[in-house]
Amino acid sequence: MQKETTYELTPTLLKLVMSRIFWHRNKRAFMLSWVLAAFLVFTLFASQGSPKWPLYIFFFPAIRFSLEWWGGYRVANSYANSPDRCITVKIETESLTIQTHDFTTIHKWSRVKEVWEFSDMFICFLPEARFAIFPIKAPDTDLRSFLENKIGKSSRLA
Repeated sequence: MQKETTYELTPTLLKLVMSRIFWHRNKRAFMLSWVLAAFLVFTLFASQGSPKWPLYIFFFPAIRFSLEWWGGYRVANSYANSPDRCITVKIETESLTIQTHDFTTIHKWSRVKEVWEFSDMFICFLPEARFAIFPIKAPDTDLRSFLENKIGKSSRLA
């Protein structure tokens, strides 16, 4: 199988991808943090505790996730401000190739950690906290089955 797409890495696209990565990775922890904070506040109010300091418990999850969100957007802005934003991604039988005007990177499929599928793109996660975006216009069952065979159980193709 060989597929190729070229796209411009706009700040809007990069922020969309970063928010999808953030929420996919942190949705469960985010909800758990708020449930735990609510439980602690309820427990303290029920036991006639001090009504002031339990409210600060709500700030810890918000601060944690805000810092992580801000870090993702800072990275997104640094990439979005690069002069060469045109990227070509090639999905080949033996490798994933990422090409810009300045460089070409070839990754063997064994190096791809996981793949996430969305309605408009695939996100392939690579070593060293890198990722590749493969935009699609419509659901591609051939590409999906190919990636399932190459990546295996580590992929989150839904």
